[in-house]
Amino acid sequence: EDGAEARLILRGNKDEAAGDRDILLLHSAGVARPPLPPVTSLRLNAELPAEINLQSAKRVEVALDGLAAGTTSSTPEAAWTSDAAAAGLGTKPLFTVKRKAPVVLGLSNKSTNAHAIYLHGHVMRLLHDLDDGWEPYWRDTAIVEPGRTHHIAFVADNPGKWLLECSVMRHPAAGISAWFAVT
Repeated sequence: EDGAEARLILRGNKDEAAGDRDILLLHSAGVARPPLPPVTSLRLNAELPAEINLQSAKRVEVALDGLAAGTTSSTPEAAWTSDAAAAGLGTKPLFTVKRKAPVVLGLSNKSTNAHAIYLHGHVMRLLHDLDDGWEPYWRDTAIVEPGRTHHIAFVADNPGKWLLECSVMRHPAAGISAWFAVT
């Protein structure tokens, strides 16, 4: 509306002489523009599956156990222990799956640190805790809080060797990383 004002105020200490100060003053002038039309949804990506067949999915449980005995998170050589770390980045994959097969990973964080588990080469859905559906959007990373288990589902549609790792900078080098194969 013409002549409307909005102020952003920096609150001062009541004992200071300056008190409150305006740091930004917005003043409108002229005729208001007409309302914008409603936001339309984007078209669905035809490359993404409409659903994931969870009943026929390959299921893999991955425990994120925390620091190995005798190490602390402040030491550069701190090593995490996990099912993924046991597989590591050596010659054996954490799991192998055929192309186009559905996969469900159970990520159990038994440590005291959150892990941002990043799935390379694929997009996933975060399953609801009661396995009664999934979040309505695609993602490539799932945050697993300490003491929690999250299940993710994806279709292994890209052949090759793919990394599964924690995105927290020091964690992959310390053992929270593994690879899987899509054949």
